[in-house]
Amino acid sequence: MHPRPDERPIRRVGVQAVAELMLSWRPGFELDIEGYPDERFFNIVEAARSERCTLVPDGADVLTSDEGWKLGVRHAPTVRAAAVAAYKAALIGKSASLTSTVRLTIV
Repeated sequence: MHPRPDERPIRRVGVQAVAELMLSWRPGFELDIEGYPDERFFNIVEAARSERCTLVPDGADVLTSDEGWKLGVRHAPTVRAAAVAAYKAALIGKSASLTSTVRLTIV
């Protein structure tokens, strides 16, 4: 699920409802929440206790995801800071996927 700041295509309460609906299937079926790594996003991930989250480079002004992280000078500090914050707060149960080909595992 990708709960965007403008609450499309799913609202924050919808994420929580899906998380609760899936309780009997988890962790066999992982709940994956994707979004831009900011405080709002991590609050949603923490409330849902998702097994996985996918960090995407889409800020509030982006209408659709059309590119992945460019792990160079521009995005690396944001990704690193988000991963450390998530790790320290134990918001991510198993892993955070940065793109379909690059994966950061947080244990």
